[in-house]
Amino acid sequence: MITYIFLYIAFTKVTLLYARLGGFGVSISGLLVGLKQALPEEELEFKGVGIRFKYLPLIYLGTCLLLSGIFSDGSYFLMALYGTFFSWFYIRYYQRRPESGATGDQSDSFRLVTLFPESTHST
Repeated sequence: MITYIFLYIAFTKVTLLYARLGGFGVSISGLLVGLKQALPEEELEFKGVGIRFKYLPLIYLGTCLLLSGIFSDGSYFLMALYGTFFSWFYIRYYQRRPESGATGDQSDSFRLVTLFPESTHST
């Protein structure tokens, strides 16, 4: 909600104050981040094309950005972005690990930068 208030202040578009908040996009984002954490190297076969689960959150965000730019005011993309980030944050820092008793997934394969293509990772 606070995002839309800042956007209203910046652009003074009244429609931003009445934007649709929520939806299932947040849940889909969380599910895809969870799949990325649980099965990062597994492939999803779709019409002969294999897509690794670790790329699905980025593909979903790109699709939401493209469709929000064409069909709506961007609220669906913002909700998907928040869902991706906050589900990553929860899994990275707060999720209980029953086998070790630790909290969070501190592995290098689940850093925030791994949500982006490998060409953007630093060496």
